[in-house]
Amino acid sequence: MAGKNRFMASLLALLDDDKFMRDVVSKPCSATEQVNVRCYLNLVEKILSQAIAIVDDVAKNTPPKGDQCQSKSSTSLSLEPSLPLSSTINELCYQITCKARNNDVYQTMASLFNMLSSFSWDAKAVLTLLALSVYYAEHWRLAQIEESDDLLSLTAMLRGSHAIGKSSDTQRIKAFVALNNLIKLALEFTKCAVEFVSYSKDFGEISASVDISGHFYYIIVIILGCSVQFSGLISMSNEFLGQDLWTFLERVTTKYESFKKEVENLREKHVEQISYQKIKKLFKHCTDIVELMAALFCTKNDFSTVYQCCKRTTVTVEKFKDKNVMLLISDLNLSVEDLGTLTSIYSECNFQCSKYKIMWVPIVEEHNEVMQKKFLDRRSEMRWYTSNSMVSKPAAKFIRKKWQFRQQTKVVVLNKQGKVVNMDAMAMIRLWGKEAFPFTMSKGKELWNRQGINWLKLVVNNMVFPDVEQSFEREELIFLYGSADDLQTVQKLKNT
Repeated sequence: MAGKNRFMASLLALLDDDKFMRDVVSKPCSATEQVNVRCYLNLVEKILSQAIAIVDDVAKNTPPKGDQCQSKSSTSLSLEPSLPLSSTINELCYQITCKARNNDVYQTMASLFNMLSSFSWDAKAVLTLLALSVYYAEHWRLAQIEESDDLLSLTAMLRGSHAIGKSSDTQRIKAFVALNNLIKLALEFTKCAVEFVSYSKDFGEISASVDISGHFYYIIVIILGCSVQFSGLISMSNEFLGQDLWTFLERVTTKYESFKKEVENLREKHVEQISYQKIKKLFKHCTDIVELMAALFCTKNDFSTVYQCCKRTTVTVEKFKDKNVMLLISDLNLSVEDLGTLTSIYSECNFQCSKYKIMWVPIVEEHNEVMQKKFLDRRSEMRWYTSNSMVSKPAAKFIRKKWQFRQQTKVVVLNKQGKVVNMDAMAMIRLWGKEAFPFTMSKGKELWNRQGINWLKLVVNNMVFPDVEQSFEREELIFLYGSADDLQTVQKLKNT
């Protein structure tokens, strides 16, 4: 048993041996054996779920549940006939158990990777975990055999399984629980790594910064550690009761948690990408404003509702049925002037009687508590509608790309079918105010084509100095000047 202790100590050292890991993962991977990794991972999960549950019951000293002791699975899994599954798994099982007892860690790892050279990295890890699953589940299944079954009971005794399910040794049981947790972690680590591979195809730049082959290598080290620990624990000797097991578990948990965050980040981006594509597709074929509003501004937690500011309550998105919608798109620094102009328009009887709604669309880069408070404060100043929270990342991405939002406040006008009738009505609203109703591009052309239009009066009166109206009435000369770069010249003009 001293050999196994040295083996575990060497495994711990191997976790930090970056040179050996780089040497292993740098070797070309031929991947000539095609494996349905997802299929075998599902098989692993099914086998381990029952074995892990048996150990949990043993630890709690409760009888095993009936479905764990069924000899036949309730779910059939179709395996690929092209892969010699039995011989591959048997050989792997031999490598991580019997052969590991006679070799040192580096010999064992080299032998494993030599055997798996024709498989992709995800297949290497999944098949090795499957070998451990078969080994682990077989022993725990035998441990549950009734003593009345002489043949299987004798088989269990010879294989070291007879005592493990009925052990009263507290230290041994604690070690089994720790090992069970380590095997759970190995499964979750593998699932994360396989998931990462599937996402990496769509997010090449992000995934390129992660050494995924190194993570699969790490998983195989964990599996080998599980196998060696279990081999020691099922022996009848008391010399090897989980030494280094807790240290090993702690180390690999830290590694897993770090990698898990990277996978969660990719998963989030994957979900966002799917949502963004759905919005794009819906917008292209949209025939109902309600559909588009729900897709853009209602998350799965909103139950198809938006927030009605004047009543300070949520309402169903159906409120927009057969309505034209003015999307007021801005960050949280919406100007007082723009807010005042829109409030004035909203209060007009003509607007209230029309089939028009205003929806504030708040877009920010970061979603955090500070931004959330600012969002709530800002919407309390409004009277129309807004989303229940700041606009989601997929919707914000769509708005930025499709409607060219660049942090400057703009109003996009949609008709009842969800089609854009004005990409940016904010300019005409600032110039014409309520006269710009119904805010279509054709209305803007009509206003500009009116006789006697004075564009200078419009610009100066609305944007520079409202009291200049009297100067227009007196037909005074108006001199516009200024410079941010040449203040000296500006001062000379003032003095003159």
